[in-house]
Amino acid sequence: MRILDPYKIAKGVGWDNVSRRVWHAFSIRSGLLRKKLDPEHFREHKLPTKNISAEQRIESWQLRRQRFFRIPSSEELRRISPPEEWNRAVTAVCDAAIEGRYPFFSRWQGELGWPPNFNLDPVNQVRWPVGEHWLNFARSGPPHNDIKLVWESSRCTLLYFLARQFVYSSEDKWAEHIWQFIESWIEQNPVNESAAWACGQETSFRIMAMLTSVITILDCPCTTEYRLKLLELLCWQSAKRIQSNLNYAISQENNHALSEAVGLWTIGLLFNEFPESNQWCILGKKVLESEVRRQIYSDGSYVQHSMTYHRVMLDDLCWAIELGRKQGLEFSKTFLARVTFATNWLRQFVNASNGRVPNYGANDGANVLPLACSDYLDFRPILHLASMVCGIDSGLKDGPWCEKACWLSDPNRVISQKPSAPACHWEAPIGGYYIIRGPASQLFIRAPVYRDRPGQCDTLHVDLWYQGWNILRDAGSYCYYHQEKEIKEYFYSASAHNTVQVSTAEQMTKGPNFLWFDWPIATGQFCSGTELQCKASFSGKTPYRHARTIRRTNDDYVISDEVASNLKYKVRWRLMPEICWKKTGERIISAILPNAEKISIQFSGRTKNEFEMSLVDSWESLYYGEKRTCPSVLIENLSTKLDTHITIGKN
Repeated sequence: MRILDPYKIAKGVGWDNVSRRVWHAFSIRSGLLRKKLDPEHFREHKLPTKNISAEQRIESWQLRRQRFFRIPSSEELRRISPPEEWNRAVTAVCDAAIEGRYPFFSRWQGELGWPPNFNLDPVNQVRWPVGEHWLNFARSGPPHNDIKLVWESSRCTLLYFLARQFVYSSEDKWAEHIWQFIESWIEQNPVNESAAWACGQETSFRIMAMLTSVITILDCPCTTEYRLKLLELLCWQSAKRIQSNLNYAISQENNHALSEAVGLWTIGLLFNEFPESNQWCILGKKVLESEVRRQIYSDGSYVQHSMTYHRVMLDDLCWAIELGRKQGLEFSKTFLARVTFATNWLRQFVNASNGRVPNYGANDGANVLPLACSDYLDFRPILHLASMVCGIDSGLKDGPWCEKACWLSDPNRVISQKPSAPACHWEAPIGGYYIIRGPASQLFIRAPVYRDRPGQCDTLHVDLWYQGWNILRDAGSYCYYHQEKEIKEYFYSASAHNTVQVSTAEQMTKGPNFLWFDWPIATGQFCSGTELQCKASFSGKTPYRHARTIRRTNDDYVISDEVASNLKYKVRWRLMPEICWKKTGERIISAILPNAEKISIQFSGRTKNEFEMSLVDSWESLYYGEKRTCPSVLIENLSTKLDTHITIGKN
């Protein structure tokens, strides 16, 4: 370790988190955490409600349903999603799962059997150990590789599909499948002795899914007092597990703290027969209030620099707000204002025609509340829900994306605010986000001064959209761990973004795990509604400065790059793969869009033979664990200015 690394690590995790990280490391090495999480402290004989009568338990669950979210009727769901659409998006998923093909990351299926083998990684065909404390597990690397490949099934998001299918079809068989799933999960995952217990956030997501599904089928004959007691015990164990290591979640300074606080808030509100319930409520709300102030910037940007994690954050907070309102409890005005800011921030990026957003930042496949017949890439369900929760008109037409709000919000809520029409330019300077809009286009650029640790080398990355098509795009992040170093390092590198790269240097210096050192400093300034100037300085192993100016005329753009460095640089433009790009001139590439319009990209420098241009294959990942080839144009051997002229719609 170099002499400055401890300083950089401390800066990366956040100065106010250093003491928490030190205490966490000490707790592990000293055995204190293992002692606190000893499975013996979580056994059934310690359950506070173990001796109540069957009648009391059933009555408690009936009262619990009254304090939970409303369950929409079959008629409501059928009005939102017609049978053909429902069968494709929900019934087919449920049928496949019962046949043993479990849905992974809202995209692909893994063979887990039925009930699922929750500790099987279906990609690497590796079984994670059971009966051993989770503190013994490494989360990545051989022999078990990526822990997310077993966490995904234990998030239990399939239960939302089964519950929705039960309501839509009114068939009791789906209720029995829900209980088979839950009983099997409990049997396969003894408390604190499987990988599923290694993360408090995963524990919260699991309980949210189980409670939603069971309360949906509460009146079914298969919902017995014995089964309710099993889930009651699991909820008690889960809250104890979350509370025991909440300090570490807070030290991560990300959505883990929010999700775990939501878990405590939920169990505390719904299980007031537990003696710890009031303590869990108070702690959960306290953490939510403090973390929202810290994690959501005043311009609505989110601490994790990621569209996917922005959705997770809003899912967590909408759940917490609405569940509190069911009990007559509200969060502070500051809290609600920050959620409103975050909702309005997201609105700037969501394409109304298809719900797509830039594939920006870490994309770990998270869609923790899948309550709409919409693709994983469609952000309209969360935009509509969050708008409803905040009392804002979402500005969206009615469609399948409205279902999520039917499950989680009050359909009679008065909408008091209307969003303003999209402006020709917009900025969130604290987070470092800038947008220029044309009549049918939108260009987004990232120019941050990092307050919190970055995740990717994407400073001054540009995304270009036209009529809902992502013309110039981000590569995504694919997966957190991959055995091939080249693939593992590619997706967070400058090579995977539409920005410059000096020689072979990265924008930052890679640290351990998710940390980066030597953060860049960038600024953005609008000169007018059609011109934006961005500048960035990089202080890593190869210091340099980059200036990028964007000028718009209607839906045409000129992007000018200048780099101050003794080394030559290159520029990459990652292209929409659904159309055929061809080199149509010495320095021109062109393609025909799906609507038959032509798009051309032309490059010019200060001298005729200053650079080389080529079309190359690169990688793209829209869904976790899935990648495909994507065309890119690579401009190399640059030493002075490069102008990129983008012309759309002119043949």
